[in-house]
Amino acid sequence: MDFPYKLEVSQDKMKAWIIPIGNQAQSVSDRQIDEWLVSLPIIFGIKKETKVHLLNTEQVVFPLLIAEGKLPENGQDGELKLEYTKGIDTGEQLFNFRNVMDIPSISTGDKIAAASQPTYGLFGMDIFGNEIKPKPGKRAVYKLGPNVIEHESSLYSTINGQISIVGHTIQVNPVFYVKGDLSLEVGNIDFWKCVY
Repeated sequence: MDFPYKLEVSQDKMKAWIIPIGNQAQSVSDRQIDEWLVSLPIIFGIKKETKVHLLNTEQVVFPLLIAEGKLPENGQDGELKLEYTKGIDTGEQLFNFRNVMDIPSISTGDKIAAASQPTYGLFGMDIFGNEIKPKPGKRAVYKLGPNVIEHESSLYSTINGQISIVGHTIQVNPVFYVKGDLSLEVGNIDFWKCVY
C-alpha cells in the first residue's frame, strides 16, 4: 500500500510517530490511516485526534504521535497494620507510669496486627497489542517472635504480657521492664506478669 507517511516507533514499542515521506504533508482519509496502521500492525492506543489532523494537514507539526501504549500498573506491597497500638514497646519509654492505663498490656487471644495481601497489578499493552506484565507487590515483612501466632494473616498473642517490636519481629513478653530504678517516682504499676 502506497502511503505518504512513514512510522517511527520507540525502542520499547510504547509510542509511534507519523512523519511525511516527502517534503509536503498530504491529507489522507480515516480509512486509509486505519488500513495502513493495521498493515504494520499497530492495533492498540491509536490517537483519534491525530487521525483528525491528518485529514487536514495545513497546520500540522510533525512528527505527530499516532499511537501510545499503556504502561502496566505495578502491584501494591502488603502491609502490616497494628490493631493494638496502646503502649507498644518500641525501645522508647513513651508512657506515664503513674497512669495505670498506659502500661502496655495485652491479653491472651488479643489481635495484635493484620497483614494485607500484596496485589498483582494490572497488565499494560504496547502499540502492537503485546501484553506487558506488571511487577507484583511484595509480602509484608514481619517475623513472629515468642508468644505470637499467625492465623489467616492476623497476629495474635498467646499469653498475657507486653507487646514488643524489635526490627521486624513482633513478640509478647511475659515480663515488664521498668527503665531505671523502681521507686515512688515510678508510680502505680499493674501488670499481669513479672515486673523488673
